[in-house]
Amino acid sequence: MRCVVAPQNVARDKMERPILFLAGGISNCPHWQDQVIKALIEDPELSGTILNPRRSTMPTDRLEQIAWEFRGLQFCDLKSFWFCKATECPITLLEYGKALAVPDRPMVVGIEPGYSHLSNVGIQTSLAIDHVGATTFEAYKFETDGTPRSQAIYNSLEAYTAAIKKNLIALQATL
Repeated sequence: MRCVVAPQNVARDKMERPILFLAGGISNCPHWQDQVIKALIEDPELSGTILNPRRSTMPTDRLEQIAWEFRGLQFCDLKSFWFCKATECPITLLEYGKALAVPDRPMVVGIEPGYSHLSNVGIQTSLAIDHVGATTFEAYKFETDGTPRSQAIYNSLEAYTAAIKKNLIALQATL
């Protein structure tokens, strides 16, 4: 796997698929992305591209960062969201809400124990699951246009990373 970090070019046609977007806390959060990226890159079964929005320094003008994340979420093959307890993750909540409203591709969701909006994320996820006809909160699958989709909520970074790996392997078989 290869990692593309904001603000590097995110031209989809130049990236190996599947493409994973790592959405989640950046400001005032630990560097959780490093642990996930390391585990994915070191796994010989995986191929593809990781889009990491966490850059070494944030620009004063946020437009570049927001546009980079917007484009990445638009064309990635797998969306992943990590809600860390160090912050409310307002941008991640916005991005996750948009993804739930239009569940057009697989998602993996992780919530660190102690996250302040755990119930909000759980309720929104549950409502989205009900909307698409899913039967359980912990994990479900549904189909849109004949393509299987999956969603699960994990409460540790290790379980979250393992779920990302599982989804990437499944996507590799279909792309």
